[in-house]
Amino acid sequence: MPFVNELISEEEKNNFDFSVIDVSYQIRPQLYEWTIDRERDSFLIWVKQDREPPHHDTYVFVWKGLRFEPLIRYTSEKTASGKFIQTCRIENVYLPKNYPIPSKDNDVMLAALEEALLVETTARYQKINNTEEIRIENPFNKGAQQ
Repeated sequence: MPFVNELISEEEKNNFDFSVIDVSYQIRPQLYEWTIDRERDSFLIWVKQDREPPHHDTYVFVWKGLRFEPLIRYTSEKTASGKFIQTCRIENVYLPKNYPIPSKDNDVMLAALEEALLVETTARYQKINNTEEIRIENPFNKGAQQ
């Protein structure tokens, strides 16, 4: 089953251990929406946006029971049609303390993170209806150019 973006039901709020999304420097985010793949037991939740430029967005990505903290920068480019190309760039991924480095699962985790971000970003910009294209940039992919 692929990732889907949806509201979190009251039942799911009671069934999941959302303590994993607590971020020490941030008030606990409102739990109303997430991007989830139930088959892989993985989800992505937006936590906050920096107040100062370049306005990075912080998420919590839970994958295989481990909590990753991706730091994302969104940029927009206006096209000739008047709509926008929205680019979501993974600037950093803070790893759990118990995550082995290097990990044979790292590429799989990054692919799942990209997939979740594409679904979440698409859902976000569909509400605005001014987007022509959404791009995910992941410089951590093997062979990716930085």
